[in-house]
Order: sequence, then C-alpha cells, then structure tokens
Amino acid sequence: MHFYRLLNLAKMPVALAFLVVMVTTALLAGALSYGLSYLEQRALLVDTRLEAAQQRLVELQGTVNDFNRRDNHHAITREVSRLTSNKHLKRVAIVGADGEIHHASRAGMRNMPVTRFPQIESVLRQLDRDDSGRVQVNVAKDGRSVIGALPLEPLSQAADVRQFQQAYLYAEFDLTGDLALLRYHHQNSLVYIGLAVLLLLGLSFALLYLGIKHSIQKILIGTRKLAKGDYAYRIALNEPNEFGQIADEIDRMAESLEANTRELTYLAERDLLTGLTNRYKLYQLLEKRIEQDPDTPFALLFIDLDRFKIINDTLGHQNGDAYLKVIAQRLQEALSAEDIVARFGGDEFLVVLESASKDQIHATTKTLIDVLSKRVVIQEQKLFTSSSIGIALYPSDGESIHELIKAADIAMYQVKSNDALRWSFYHESFDNNSINYLAFRTYIKQAIESGLVTPVFQPQVDARTNEVVGYEALARMQDERGQWISPAQFLPVIEENGWMVEFSNVMYTNAMMKFEHWLYDAPLAGRPTLSLNLTTMQLNHNDFFKDLDRLLNAFPQTAKLLELEITEGIFIGNIASKLPVLHSIKRRGIQIAIDDFGTGYSSLSYLKKLPLDRLKIDKSFVQDIDLDGDLNGNAIIETIIAMASKLGLSVVSEGVETQEQLDFLQAESCHIIQGYFTGRPGPLPPRPELEKSQ
Repeated sequence: MHFYRLLNLAKMPVALAFLVVMVTTALLAGALSYGLSYLEQRALLVDTRLEAAQQRLVELQGTVNDFNRRDNHHAITREVSRLTSNKHLKRVAIVGADGEIHHASRAGMRNMPVTRFPQIESVLRQLDRDDSGRVQVNVAKDGRSVIGALPLEPLSQAADVRQFQQAYLYAEFDLTGDLALLRYHHQNSLVYIGLAVLLLLGLSFALLYLGIKHSIQKILIGTRKLAKGDYAYRIALNEPNEFGQIADEIDRMAESLEANTRELTYLAERDLLTGLTNRYKLYQLLEKRIEQDPDTPFALLFIDLDRFKIINDTLGHQNGDAYLKVIAQRLQEALSAEDIVARFGGDEFLVVLESASKDQIHATTKTLIDVLSKRVVIQEQKLFTSSSIGIALYPSDGESIHELIKAADIAMYQVKSNDALRWSFYHESFDNNSINYLAFRTYIKQAIESGLVTPVFQPQVDARTNEVVGYEALARMQDERGQWISPAQFLPVIEENGWMVEFSNVMYTNAMMKFEHWLYDAPLAGRPTLSLNLTTMQLNHNDFFKDLDRLLNAFPQTAKLLELEITEGIFIGNIASKLPVLHSIKRRGIQIAIDDFGTGYSSLSYLKKLPLDRLKIDKSFVQDIDLDGDLNGNAIIETIIAMASKLGLSVVSEGVETQEQLDFLQAESCHIIQGYFTGRPGPLPPRPELEKSQ
C-alpha cells in the first residue's frame, strides 16, 4: 500500500510526476535496448565461435589423420597438448573405436575409458549413431561452451574390442570469457548512452517544466482571484494547448460569475415584482444613513393599501400584482431623487423622506394619498383604493431602524382604526391602541382556529301567510369575556388578514350542523331554506368544492335546502370564468341568490346568463322608501322587482323595519320579507312538534 502511494503519480506535484515518468521511460527503454542488443551480439558471437570451432576441428582432423597414417603417436600427443595453450579451448580428446581415450589435452584423461566422462561419451555416441561422417558443432546446454566432434581414420593402436564404429575427435571450446567481455562492452555502452539520454531528458524536462510552471502559475493566480471574488480578472493565457483550454474555461466561468453576481446583487437589493428597493437593501441604506449622519433628522412613512386583499382575491393574484406595480410606479414618480421608496412586503411600502420639516412632510404625504387614491384600470376594471400612512421621525421616535419602523407601523394602525384619519404622526399614546389591536387580531385568529364562530338565524317570512320560508345564517363572535363583538369590528380584520376562507368554512360547518339537528324528524313538507353568504374569495379558492362537498355529505338534509348568497363583487374581473363555478353549484341542487342587489357592480348583460334563483334588494333602498315625498328611491325598488319578474327570479327584500315599508313592498308584489319587522337574528326557534310533545 505504501509503495502504491509512493508511485501514485496523480498525487505527486506535476514536476515530480513528469520527472518520474521520464526517468522510468528512459530506464525501460535503455533496459530493453540493452537486452535486445546483448542477445543479438551474443547470438553473433556464438555463431562466430561455432564457425571457428568447426574450421579448427577440420584442420585438427587433417593433422591427426596425417600423423596417424605415419604412425607418429608422439606427434599426435604433442599436437593435442599444444592446443591447451588456446585460451578458448577447454579440453580435447581422441577416442578410439575401442572406447579408450588415447590422446587428451589433460594428462588425467589419457588411457581412460570414455565412459568415465559421460558428456564426451554422450556426444560421441550421438555422432556414432548419426554415421554422417560430418563435423558436428553445437553449443552446450549451459550456453558456456561450444562442443565439437568429428570422425577420424582408424587409430593404429586400437584394440579388437569395439565400442564405436570408428575413432573420434572431441573438442570443447570455452565461451565464458567472450560472453563476459561482450557483457562488459554492452554495460559500458549502456552507461554512456544512459548518461546521454539522462542529460537530454534533463534538458527537455527543464524546458518543459519552466513552460508548464509558467502556465500553471498564471492559472493558479486566476483561480485564487476567482476564489476571492475578483471576477473581473482574466488569465488570458492564449496557448494552443490543454493549459490554454483550461485558462479559457476559467475566464469564461469568471465572466459568467461576474454577470451572475451583478444580477444577484440587483435581485438581492430589489423587489422582484415592483423593482423597488427591498427590505434588506432598505435596512442597509438606513444603517449607513444613521451611521454617517446621526445628527440629521429624517422621516419614515409606513404605507398600507386599504382593502387590497379584496382586489387580490376577486381579480386574482396576477391582476393584484399588476395593481401593485402601478402603485409602485406612482410612488416613485411622486417622490424626489433623494427620497427612498421600498416595498416592505405584500401591500406595504416604506418611504424615507430626507426633509424632516413637518410642512414638507405634510405636503408630500398629501401628495402620496392623492396619487394612491386615483383610479387604476386592470383588465378593463376601474379600481379605486385608499391608503393608510403612519409617520415616524428620526431620532425623536426611534434611534434605530427597527424602532422607527415599529413606530411608523403603530401610527399606521392608528389610522386604520379611525375612519376619519388618512395619515398620522406617531405618538407614544398610540402604543396601547396598537397593542389592543394586535391582541384583538390574535384573538380573532385563535377563535377561528378553535371554531368559535356562532351562527344566528334571521327568518325570511312570506308576508301573505306569515309563514317562515327560510333562514339566513349570520356570523357572530364573542370576546374573551363572553360579550358579543360587532361584525363591523371582526369582519374587516378577517378580510385584511386573508382569513375569510377559513372563517367561512367554520361558519358553514356550525350553521349547517345546527340546522341539520333542527330539521331532525321535522315534516318533509314546508321546510324552510338555509341561506349562507358566499364570498368571491371562497369562489376563487382551489379547495372550494372539496370543502363544499364535504359539508353536503355530512349534512344531507340541509344540503337539500341550501341557498348560497353571492355579492355583486362577482362581477369584478372576468365574469365568464366564474360561470362554470356557479353552474357546478347549481348541479349540486343548491339555489343561488345575489345579495345586496343594486349597490355594487351589477352588469345587466351578464345577469341573464347567471344561474340565479333570487335577488335580494339591499336594505338601503328599503330604508329610502318614501310614500309622501321623493319617489326616486321607490322607483329603484319597482325596477328591481319588475326586472326580476321578467327574468323569472323571486325577490327578497332586506331591512324591512316598518309596516309602511311592508305595505309598499307587498303592493309591488314583493312578499318575501327579511328584517327586524318580521324577526331579528337569533337562535332557531323550537320545532312545533317538540312544543306539542311538551
């Protein structure tokens, strides 16, 4: 494992890795070259020695045969002995056909049977079997000598006993010295060549290393600057190799990061919807403003759009966003370049006025109120809204950003709680009012989550028979002491905070549960209807039908008698998109009525297309009935009743409080009456069958 780590080139510095690769390559190349050259030279040397041995043996054969013919044995012995002076000749033996060594280069071998020397015997017997009469020269198995043998003419001193067919000459030549010399020369050559190669590699490596080091250093400088956020730096290596490609990629990455950083910085400091300064950037600007000039006063305005949630819920969030963009543009146009306008969140905006003069603040605030109250056209709808503005002064109302925003926020809520105010400076006395408002808001939220919404039921009476034909369920809530809270107090809080869907679900559940229990065992004939108010926010909610079907399944008897009252706010926006929703309600067997008809945005062209069952005349028209004076108010009621009759719709008149109003309505054929004159909101009355049983 340690050896592997040592040779792991990927973990080495580049220069060292190159050096290791170069040296290793040189050594391997040298070793391979040396091996191939040595083997080639060795083979050539052996071939040369074989050829020389064969020639020497042929010469020796002629000499020995010549002396043998003359029977000059001493000359043969002398000639063989003389051969021992040849350093390449290890030993020579002349063996007769009788198997005796008659002459030898070594005295100890003479007159000895050849069987005492197995190697010589083996070679001669092989030659004897071959019977070719040719010289045989071969390399020994150990590769250290050349062995040659050839036949001789019969020796004169040979005995009658024959071991071989004829006499033979055996010679063994030594290759050890030649091979050692060959290795020596090759080793010297290898050393010289190796030194030359290493010198050449060293020079090449030095040049390569310097070039690579220069490129890597420039790339490292670029990456370090990139890591420190200096995205404007460019490596600009301009080399047509891999380092140049890497440098170009890093430069492109720096360009991309530089562009992304600019965009992210902008996005981090700007509101994505309106393009105004966002809350994060505003805090930074105010902190810098206070730090650099702590003694110069300025004003902070907290602006909240009144009832914006109604626009958002009726027209949809997309059109609500378009409305906010218009408001943001108007704020920017109404302020000077020195002032700051920021979106704080939702429909809330903050404005920082550099001028702390109260007269200038009054003038600017009045301008903003006028600008924000102007008509805005969205999707061909003319929208009007107002604003509530709270003002805090630095440093008298707060020396930190959070204190100033809190003071301006409290002043803004003071404006909201007083219909006569549109803007107000912060005052310490507002703190208690703000705390009370926040506590009330928290209580309302908790009451909705706990299901503490009480339904009361106001009867709808047929004046011709005095029979109750229906009940409208109205929501009531109690405070922590059990005192009833006016709907005029809790409904605005619910609308402003976007809790209407949750509130309505609780109200529907409680009202239908009470009505279902009240209907239990009541006669099927003549059962009154139950009317529930349906807001546009509920219609636009994704889970409306899921919640409605759950209630219809839970209270099947009430489901058969249910009527939903929609307000004329349904005409705001794309009415055609709401028609499928209303038809789906009708398919569930539910009646639909328009509540407070004549006071909103009714479009007569669409009125005939809506799947309606009933119109409810708003109480403001009923209260304007004048039998002795101006008849304009009466004419409106007469027109509504006539129009409903033409459209085949029944009519309910709300807010009937006097006999004169009742008489007028009956005279105009409006017989279904709802108001204090026929019954106040309250609990459901005891069932007649229960009264009889008691």
